[in-house]
Amino acid sequence: DLRIKEVIIGNGITNVSEYCFNECSNLTKVTMGDDIEIIGNFAFSKCKELVSVDLPDSLRTIEKFGFYYCLKLTDIKFPDSLETIKDYAFGICYGFTKAELPDSIIKLEPNAFGACKNLETVTIGSGLVSIKSNTFSECLKLCSIEVSENNKTYSSVDGVLYNKAKKRFFYNLVKQRNKLFL
Repeated sequence: DLRIKEVIIGNGITNVSEYCFNECSNLTKVTMGDDIEIIGNFAFSKCKELVSVDLPDSLRTIEKFGFYYCLKLTDIKFPDSLETIKDYAFGICYGFTKAELPDSIIKLEPNAFGACKNLETVTIGSGLVSIKSNTFSECLKLCSIEVSENNKTYSSVDGVLYNKAKKRFFYNLVKQRNKLFL
């Protein structure tokens, strides 16, 4: 229903189904119970007024387009249980200015944060082993990606993302305000 403004998902629910709240144009706040493990494809897609989401500590996966086109969704705290953020899960979320990804994140799929035009900084924890070169495509203000020193796959120097050996540069992830230093 397009009149829904707030959603509270109680304990005992483990999965937010595909398209469950898709295009709820008046939805502004979502609170999830302690047992949610998966947010399905398009579950909150195109909730253009959504500002606040409390992600539970049980969450493991955000499926494709989970929060796609949530224009007002602001920086959220990702739980330490989250392992995978799939394609366009946060695509076109203009409210994001930073993304602090915990050590539990293992995989970031294509365009996971695609076209988040106000995203400026990303912090990556120690667990990430797979990131696609277009994970942050069209994030035009992105100027810094920092990686935990304990990450065994990736590293960063001056906000630029490299593989751990610093032999492969992820060139299309970062635009440092008209200058790029290699």
